[in-house]
Amino acid sequence: MKETKVSYLDNRMLIEEKSYIFDLIYNNILYITYQDYYTLVFVDKRNEVYICQSLKKIMANLPPDVFFMCNKKTIINLSHVILIGNNGQYFLQLDCNDIQINISRRNVTKIKKGFLSLKKSIDERI
Repeated sequence: MKETKVSYLDNRMLIEEKSYIFDLIYNNILYITYQDYYTLVFVDKRNEVYICQSLKKIMANLPPDVFFMCNKKTIINLSHVILIGNNGQYFLQLDCNDIQINISRRNVTKIKKGFLSLKKSIDERI
């Protein structure tokens, strides 16, 4: 399968396929996940973009203070997280939908610190 051409800019990623070019502003991305040989970029509750590129490569090019790997298959945009909880399994919930995403134990502390840091920096700007 041919890898999708993705250009990473300061505040967006441009995804180039045969029949389209898709402009995704980082702030609009909810989360990115790997499913069945494709990577899905979820932009809102009903819209996703399929690309052929590894999560590792994507994560290396995203802003590290906003995007975090929460488990082996999912990158989340911390600016959309409204809840981090534990009901026997650590999870987070996003502001735009009712989806809960599991967090691996080894990433919980890093995500909590990033979440608090991002929310404090947003408060300071207001």
